Amino acid sequence: HTMVADLERHDEGYLTKFLTDVITDIEKTYGVHVSSMVADNAPVMDSTMTAIQKERPMIAHHCSAHWLQLLLKEAFELPAVCECASKSDLIRADFQTKASFKALFDACHAFKRRITRIAKPCATRWNSRLDSMIDVLDLEKEILFLKQQKEWENLCATKGDFDRMREVCEVLAPIANATDVLQSDAAGVLLEADVMTEVEEAVRSFIDDTDDLKSAIARSLVELLQHRNEKANWEENQRSQAVAKFLSIKPSRMPTNEVTA
Repeated sequence: HTMVADLERHDEGYLTKFLTDVITDIEKTYGVHVSSMVADNAPVMDSTMTAIQKERPMIAHHCSAHWLQLLLKEAFELPAVCECASKSDLIRADFQTKASFKALFDACHAFKRRITRIAKPCATRWNSRLDSMIDVLDLEKEILFLKQQKEWENLCATKGDFDRMREVCEVLAPIANATDVLQSDAAGVLLEADVMTEVEEAVRSFIDDTDDLKSAIARSLVELLQHRNEKANWEENQRSQAVAKFLSIKPSRMPTNEVTA
């Protein structure tokens, strides 16, 4: 089932009716009982899921993969990360012309490498922001090689820029990797809580007694993760109550097959 954008206001009332109709249609069509649903982290979905649960026994919770994307969004709003991302964009922009990209292509060929493009970030996919920075970082040797040539000496990249980008990418990589795992086919056999725990442990490993860039970013991310975990604990408590209620009032006439929407 796909929601097609239209002129309707997608508020709690509209979404509650729409999703209730979808769930009812699934149950009638396939002879199953929809026992749970997963939604993104938009505030309107909080109230929508609560409204649906009032009308029917259902377990509802938020998508951790989407939450991790929002965590990356907040990470890119940190001054140090934002500065590196902006510099990465400027470096990528240096190779938007045919002449400059051909020069980069030839430099890659000289180092026995191939390049087809530098990933462009998508405004609503924060993993892509990191992927773009990693693409730029991967071309450090070739770009600095080009900059030694008089024709390309005005390229904006410096060795220090790449060093800072490398530190940022190392700290953010565990979050992006966890997002990929949770969105993969293997996610069904993974415990969501285990993935989130591994993310926090990986980020914490960058914290030390210094005030270097990696440690500072890691501290900020841990604060964001702890805030998320506090919310997750509350949601888990609510979910447990919903499960108990669901099991206690589930009518015997319901089909035994259950699916998650």
